[in-house]
This record gives sequence, C-alpha cells and structure tokens, in this order.
Amino acid sequence: MRACPTRDVAPKGPLEGLVGRPCSERALAPVRVAAAACALLSLLAILGSPCRADAGDTAGEIAELRRRIEAQRLQLDRQRRQIEEQEQRLRDQEKMLEDLAARADRPATRGSEPTAAAPAPSAPPPGPTPPTERAAIPAPAPVGASPAAAGAAVGTTVTGSAAVGTSSGAHPSAAPAGPVSGATTLASGPDAAAPALEPVLPDEHRLHSEQSRELAREAPVIPPITARFAGVRVRIGGSLRTTVNTTTARMQPDATPFFVLPKIRGVSEGTTKFDARLSSILFDIRGLSIGGFQLGGSIYAYLFNGDLLSGKYGFYPGFAYVDATSENWRFAFGLQQDVFSPLMPSMVDRMSAMAGSGNTGNSFKTQLRAERFFRRGDDLFTLQGSLSDAIASNIKPPSLVDLDVASTENTGVPNAEARFAWTREGERDELTLIPWPSWQLAASGVTGEFRTFSLVNEFSAYDTRLWGVSAEAVKRLGRRLGLQGEVYVGRSLGEYLGTIFQTVDYATQDPIESWGGWGEVAWWWSPRFHSHGGFGGDFAKPTNPTGFRNNRTAFLNLFWDPGPMTTLAIEGTWRRTSYVDLGSNSGFSFMVSSELRF
Repeated sequence: MRACPTRDVAPKGPLEGLVGRPCSERALAPVRVAAAACALLSLLAILGSPCRADAGDTAGEIAELRRRIEAQRLQLDRQRRQIEEQEQRLRDQEKMLEDLAARADRPATRGSEPTAAAPAPSAPPPGPTPPTERAAIPAPAPVGASPAAAGAAVGTTVTGSAAVGTSSGAHPSAAPAGPVSGATTLASGPDAAAPALEPVLPDEHRLHSEQSRELAREAPVIPPITARFAGVRVRIGGSLRTTVNTTTARMQPDATPFFVLPKIRGVSEGTTKFDARLSSILFDIRGLSIGGFQLGGSIYAYLFNGDLLSGKYGFYPGFAYVDATSENWRFAFGLQQDVFSPLMPSMVDRMSAMAGSGNTGNSFKTQLRAERFFRRGDDLFTLQGSLSDAIASNIKPPSLVDLDVASTENTGVPNAEARFAWTREGERDELTLIPWPSWQLAASGVTGEFRTFSLVNEFSAYDTRLWGVSAEAVKRLGRRLGLQGEVYVGRSLGEYLGTIFQTVDYATQDPIESWGGWGEVAWWWSPRFHSHGGFGGDFAKPTNPTGFRNNRTAFLNLFWDPGPMTTLAIEGTWRRTSYVDLGSNSGFSFMVSSELRF
C-alpha cells in the first residue's frame, strides 16, 4: 500500500479529492470508468439535439417532396389526356380528309350536274369558300339544366348542378356531369371566316368556365358547311345516353323514378328498365351583333314525349328560345328553364334529380326573361326576372284517380319569377379538381295563379294563387370537397316540381301548402373520378285520400370520365313515399349509365 500524493491546492476533480487517503490503481479504475461514461453520455446528449432537429427537417422535406410528386403526377395525367384528345382529333381530321378526297375523285353520273350547295331562294349567292374555323365544344345539359348549361351549352361544362350542383354542381348543380366534346360548325357568307364565337354565359356559371374555353380553343378544325343566311353560325352537339335501372319496389316512372307507388297485395314489387330517353341534340345559333348585343338562340331536345312522368318516348324541345346578350345584359324569349330555384343535385338520374323530393324549380315554361350582371373584382352579382306561362310544358301533376276529372289552365295573367345570386370564384391552383365556385348564395321567388276545372263537385272551375320562395347555397372546401343545397316553402307548386307535384286539394279546392329541401356532398377522387351523395325531402299537407303526404330520396353515385366524349356512372338510390290513406312504401334502385357526347 502507498499513499496518494498530497497537493497544496484545492482539488479540481473527483479523483483529486482523495488527498491523503491510501489507494491503489485497482481501486481508482472504477472511478475512472464512471467518469469516462459520464463524459461520453454528455457528448452524446450534445450531439443528439442536432440529430433530432435534422430528423424533423428531413420529415418536412419528405412531405414537401411527396406533395410535389403528387402535383407532377396530376399534371402528367392532364397532359396524357390532352395527348389522347389530340390524337383523336388527328384521326378525325384524317378521316374527314379521306372522305373529302373520295368525294372529289368520284365521277359525276350521266346527266347530273357537279355537286354544289345550292343556296335557298332567299339567301344571297354563296361567296368563296371561307377558311376553316375552330368549333366550340358543346356540353349536353341535363333535363333540368339551367340556361347556362343548355341554352348556352356550347363552350360550357355541365356537372352538378348543378351544378352545382352542380352539381350540380352546376355549377354543380347543373351538375352535373362530365367532360365535353367536339361539335360541328355550320357557317356561311362573308362573315364565316371569323373565328367561332364564344357564347356569353347568362348567369354566374360564366365565372368557372375557363377550362371549357381552353378546350374550345383546342377543338378540331372542321370545314364550314353553307348555312341558309349570311353571318349565321350553327353549332351542333348532343349526346347518346342509355340507362339501366333496377328497383326493389314499383316506382313512377320505372326508368327514372320520382316516387314510390302504394303496395298492392299479390303484385311483385321489383322492376328493371332499359331507357334511352335522356339522349339529346343541341342546335346553338349565333347571328349578327347589333348595338353591342350578340343575337342568337338555342334548340335543345330530348327523346321523351314531354311528360316526365309518362315514361314514353317522343321528341321534346326542352329549350327553344332566341336571346340577345351583352357583357352586362341578357334578354331571352321562348321555352326555357324556371328562373325560380334552378340549382340541381349531381345525380346520375338527372331526369328526376330529386324533383318532388325537395328540389323545386327546373321545369320548362315559355317565358320572357331579362338578366343583369354586375362584377366587383372576384364577385359576380346576377339579377334575373321573368314573366312566364303558368303551366309547365314538361310535367303533368299526377293523380291516382282518373286524370280526366280535372284539368288546369292559365288565367291570362303570367307568373312572375325573380332571383338574385352572388358568386365568388375564389383562388384555384393546379391541384384544385372540383369545378365549383368558392361561394354561391342565391334567393328566388315566384307568384302567379291558375284555373282548375273539376267534374267531381259542385264547383266546376276555380282560380288558385301559387307562391314560393327558395334559398340556395354552394361552397367549395379545399381542392376536392364541395357542399350544395337548397330549401323552399310555398303552396300549389306542382307546376314547379314542388309540393310533390300537387297543386290543389280536389276534395276541398284548397291550395296545398308544402316545404322541403335537399343537400349534397361532392368529392373529386381524381380528374376523372368524382362521387356525390345527398338527401332530400318534400312535405305537403293534402286531405284527399290519394294525396302525397311526403316524399324522400337519398342517393350515392360514382362518375368516371375516361375521355372528353364519354361518361360512365353508377348510382344507388333509396326512396320512401307516404300517402294520406294509402300508407307508405319504400324501395331501392340501382342505375347504370353510359353517355357518348358529340
């Protein structure tokens, strides 16, 4: 044993505190090890903090890289779709050139004149062949589409509502929904060489039609065809649409149900219906400009017989009007959609589109309409008004008794409709998929009267006053999510697809009061896939035994747009209808739809 050396100064470390005590190197070894471990732990603690900070920074960089990769993937998908569309246009142009060459090389038959387009007697002589012009792109509007979607369908996109609505969307409402396709342009006269006119959208949908205008600029170049008058251009579009609808209960009509029929003992409930009545054809006409107003008109027809509830085929012009449009005004006269409550849910079954289940408005009437547009920055204010026929042209209010016992006509005084809407488009970026505006709020109203003839009571004829008010809202949340809906209250709104299609109580001659509404949630999975789900209900107060007490509908669907000309969709729907004395009945339906636009 030996003593550790003695120091005259104060100890400076843990080992130097053992002054004057006997110790050995073996005894000091554990102490040295402990000191070294403490030092090593301190060093690791000092080095650990920057490591954790670096890990946090790395996680943020990874998230940012993922976001950029997702944006690039979406951009590549858009570019791929544009390339496919350009290839299709090139193929169409090659085929057209082959057809023209074949016609030019075809020898004339003996005794025949060279083929030439002979002008109508009242038309001026045809001038030199004008250069080709780019055709705009029409979007076939739904049966209940707004004038922005059908009346000015060329160069617009329909969805929702709407329109959105919209969709659908749409707006959504108008829904609505799918990409648009090319159209044939008819031109004549010295003005035919001018570029194809962009139609002026008559309402707030004008704000979110930028993508459609871009597509219109890229439309195929089509040789003009001589029209009847100089300075007139006609663009042709439409769609071929087929649906298959299977139900678990008897619904009316079975192809595009509005309500569920009462149960009948011993009668099978389920039905399956193949239908093509939603196929359509559009003629969009643009004439001369006079005093800053563009003259034009539209004819948009469907393959049903004019009564949505009949389930029969026919040829029905849903829109047939002339208009004059400027930057701030639009005047129109003819068959158009209601000014009152035009928003629509984005359903595959866009013929019914919750009519009778809270979605009032969207019927077709001949009317004189005026519209005024105000812009303040990113905001668009739209004021609309019309004088319209009291009787809808596309619906006959149903009754479970003999329809011949009563009839309805106007009283000589037109209905008055008005609507005010505010739309804010809001900011968008390259990742925004949903085409709805950031905000849209609207309020509308209607008042009028009609005359009813009855053969079942002592009062053979009587007049009834109708009225209704409605509020609509659309909201885009982020890049993919959207909400829209409406509520209404009124009476005798059967001609406006409200009050579950009822007008008066045939037992008491009293007007039937009602209220209702609907709401929708929309989600865009990708540029080609989007889904919509919603619920709506209409609640009336009739007293006659066969009257509708309430009618409710819920739906969920999926749209797939593989290309600009095609939309495939599926939809599941639940409906429940309650009667005054006939009880209630409910059922499910499943619809599959294919649509080819041209």
